[in-house]
Amino acid sequence: MADSSDKKWYALRVFKNRLRYVKSQVEEAGNETYQALKTIDTFNGGSIKYKVVPLIPALLFIKVTPAYIEKLKKDRYDHVLVYGTPEGKPEPISDEHMEAFILVTSPGGGCEVSVPEDGMEQYRKGDPVRVIAGYYKGATGVVRRIKKDRKLLVAIEGVAVVAVSNIPLEFLEKI
Repeated sequence: MADSSDKKWYALRVFKNRLRYVKSQVEEAGNETYQALKTIDTFNGGSIKYKVVPLIPALLFIKVTPAYIEKLKKDRYDHVLVYGTPEGKPEPISDEHMEAFILVTSPGGGCEVSVPEDGMEQYRKGDPVRVIAGYYKGATGVVRRIKKDRKLLVAIEGVAVVAVSNIPLEFLEKI
């Protein structure tokens, strides 16, 4: 079995409603997975019902060895796309970027989390910052204004950008 230090994070787009299946297969092989989820509440007949749904549909992050990701690409080619370089080579995500992404997309922070619909290319300018206090302490990203509100943008290059609102400026420091 491969050393856990050989494992890297990768992003997958899973098609044909096979996300649960792929997630369970990866976990049964002894690997870690992460899917950003959110809870939505609906009012039905005077009662509140809660439903957990993906924050970004069909997106799954897995922590596996490079050999495992190559095998996954071959075995599940018709319903799994591995994010990577334009040449099609799987591109690992750094642990630092994944930790920040998991931190801002995990429930319990009390902040609104949304996924901007605009492309990531508009978020490349700006000063990088680190959150130094509060629930998101340790997360790094870029501060931008979206619809006149200051938000912390945490990006996984080429995969997703998550915007977190309501972080006081005194909780931020320039990197």
